[in-house]
Amino acid sequence: MLLRSETFEGVTPSGTPKSLDLGGEAARAILFLTSSCLDCRRVWDALASMRRVPAGRFLVVTPDPSTEDSAALRSLAAPGVEVVMSSAAWLELCSQPAPWLVTVAGGRVIRSVMAPTSMRRLARLLRP
Repeated sequence: MLLRSETFEGVTPSGTPKSLDLGGEAARAILFLTSSCLDCRRVWDALASMRRVPAGRFLVVTPDPSTEDSAALRSLAAPGVEVVMSSAAWLELCSQPAPWLVTVAGGRVIRSVMAPTSMRRLARLLRP
């Protein structure tokens, strides 16, 4: 699936503006999570228990602060995990209920699957 837009605007959970550019050739995994769903909490826990988070290879996208709890996200996000709150990215790329995992490369969605909730399976999917 070709992306309609390769750039999305959002904010970090602390409120800092953040632009997502998904047009690069390198594959990037995007986890679509919320702070409230039970399976999403399992993914947050799995990310927190990973010894090394593959920096730059993936990010977490949540809905905008108007519908998502920024303070809860700040407490859930493990160090080194990039979190962007962008309903525009969510609506464009997340076609299923959270937790969902999409891999993007070259402005195309190359994988779209339910995100695994175990640390081992998640680490395998996020490996370069």
